[in-house]
Amino acid sequence: MKHAFVGFSALLADIAMCLNWYRLASSGHYCCVYPTLELPDGHVLEPGVVVINDGATPEPEYERFRGAPNFIADVHSSESSEEYQDRRQRFAAAGVQEYLAVFDTQPLTWRWHSSTDAGFELLTPDADGIIRSAALPGLWFPEVALSSRDWWTLMSTITRGVTRQGHHDYMHNIWHPENGG
Repeated sequence: MKHAFVGFSALLADIAMCLNWYRLASSGHYCCVYPTLELPDGHVLEPGVVVINDGATPEPEYERFRGAPNFIADVHSSESSEEYQDRRQRFAAAGVQEYLAVFDTQPLTWRWHSSTDAGFELLTPDADGIIRSAALPGLWFPEVALSSRDWWTLMSTITRGVTRQGHHDYMHNIWHPENGG
């Protein structure tokens, strides 16, 4: 397991709290901190936070997840860290749908990667300053709240996101896969 400094650990706990807030409104999802993850190429690692819907790959097992999750979040010291560079490449190659790399800086900085046929592209906020996840519909992170570590505003925005039609449709497809999900 990766041993985190107190600052990294606290930051990861806050991010995990927000992601778990989303999970609480999205039955059928796992949200795990430092789970063992075996990627399709056999590489095993322990990302900071993993969010997976129960009907997707990877399959949860008692000891680990196997496959490419919907969403991973990690905390790193900087964008130039070797661990960040390695994980970004591995997660893109494995087919992870989204990877949020958060850098413990003042103000907080991050890179939110979304899977494409060519690898990862960076997600950017919409005109209203909110990053909207494609992998987890309704997971909305306001850029200003994230950079200022305003977790209450972030959770409030997630609450708003999970009340919208996109999240409703996503959950319907999970609950009723026989109807097009």
